[in-house]
Amino acid sequence: MMEKKRDQAKRLKVLLATLEKTQVEFAREIEKTPQAISKYFAGGGMSMDVVQTICARYNVSYDWLMNGEGPMFRDEQEKPVQKEANLLDRAFDELRNRMSFLERQLDTKDEQIRWMMERMGKSEAYPGDAAVKKLGFQKAGKLRELILNERLRA
Repeated sequence: MMEKKRDQAKRLKVLLATLEKTQVEFAREIEKTPQAISKYFAGGGMSMDVVQTICARYNVSYDWLMNGEGPMFRDEQEKPVQKEANLLDRAFDELRNRMSFLERQLDTKDEQIRWMMERMGKSEAYPGDAAVKKLGFQKAGKLRELILNERLRA
């Protein structure tokens, strides 16, 4: 029984390598913790729910995952589609991370402008806030620069 679980763990590792997934990505996608995936990799048994989720989500053959029989994927032609989907998932994650980073930078710049205005004795609200929300990221930096230049001249 232990040998069978170790073989399943090896196949799970092969699957992740084939799908080009990290343990963390895989865990998130099947709604498990990275610790649970590590347990499976170490030969800890997977519940039937986990096996069914993996087979359904990635079109993996149950016989291959559990017993090492037959092809890895139920329909070998669908594997490239899954690879493309994985690339899109990664691209969206990267885009989401970049947007979050830019939002934090923008917030920091807002705080710096407010601080400078307070130091200059300009206590009214920063006029860029509403305009920035209206125009969005693309023009926000230029707008802030124009407003700051106007404030410094006044």
